[in-house]
Amino acid sequence: MQRRILLRIVAAYRPEKDNPCRIRFTVGGNLIEYLGKTSTKAADITTIKILFNSVISTEGARFITLDLKDFYVRSYVEIQKGMYGLPQAGKIANDQLIKLLKPHGYTECDITPGLWKHATRSIQFCLVVDDFGIKYTDPDDVTHQIPTLTTITPRKLPT
Repeated sequence: MQRRILLRIVAAYRPEKDNPCRIRFTVGGNLIEYLGKTSTKAADITTIKILFNSVISTEGARFITLDLKDFYVRSYVEIQKGMYGLPQAGKIANDQLIKLLKPHGYTECDITPGLWKHATRSIQFCLVVDDFGIKYTDPDDVTHQIPTLTTITPRKLPT
């Protein structure tokens, strides 16, 4: 049986954004009964600190951040995939990310959740929701990764 959940429409003016007139749809995730897996691996503070220390201690290493714009947002009124507020939104987004990155040589580390590496390049990154912290020594590694990620969604400029 399908259950109806109220859709909340949030309109805001954010002059600092590329598109300052913003409308977001959210649903009450606490009211949704979803029996599938909803959690996903994300880097914790220890993993992030280790990555920072690795950048500092690796000669020639650099660090950038990358934010995938609207990674969780999909434009559906009938919810068919992910939407803010859905219990499974993070899992759906993470599954899409794994599927996208694997053919390009990126895999999650077996032991450290949220830490990713490339099979042949000296690039690592940690992931928290849609924010990437990227360690690299060769700028070509970053120019390889960014186009791969932006096939999903636009990105905010690295900082």
